[in-house]
Amino acid sequence: MGNIFIKDNNTSTEFSIPATKLIKVNKKFSFGAVSDLHLDGDGDDEAASQADFDKAMAFFKSQNVALIGNSGDITRDGRSEDIDVVVNKLSSVNIPIYTARGNHDCSNECASDSEWQKIEPNGTIFEKAVNNEVFVFLGMSRVDYKNPFTSEQISKLRSILDKYKNRRVFSSKNK
Repeated sequence: MGNIFIKDNNTSTEFSIPATKLIKVNKKFSFGAVSDLHLDGDGDDEAASQADFDKAMAFFKSQNVALIGNSGDITRDGRSEDIDVVVNKLSSVNIPIYTARGNHDCSNECASDSEWQKIEPNGTIFEKAVNNEVFVFLGMSRVDYKNPFTSEQISKLRSILDKYKNRRVFSSKNK
């Protein structure tokens, strides 16, 4: 049995995939994927983002996932206080979490790169190989919807994809 959990600000739902509909391969591992958590460090948490984070992590723990990929917007505004909340929340999770910066993380109040190192120690583009699967995390370095990634990031992405051209690659990015 496989599970898919979907939540946005207004609704949430969970789907179970019958075993007969799952792709028949040897199960190597399972992973979780989240986006747009918008963890808020200003003290009011009006969007209930911290509670949503806790629910998502409890779900992933119940599914025994090997890792969690966040495709962006882990913070509300990329502020230092938002990063502090993220660091605190991540410290309570016993599952590796990899994140890519999204537009909210690079907002006008964006924290310094050194602060982002607390969450994103591998920079704004990196790969993580698990068994024979590869995860690529490509984070925004600026809020520019026409050109959200630098030429260096695109070059590194090409290099990573070439390196793993004969393997399955999961890419995670925001926007």
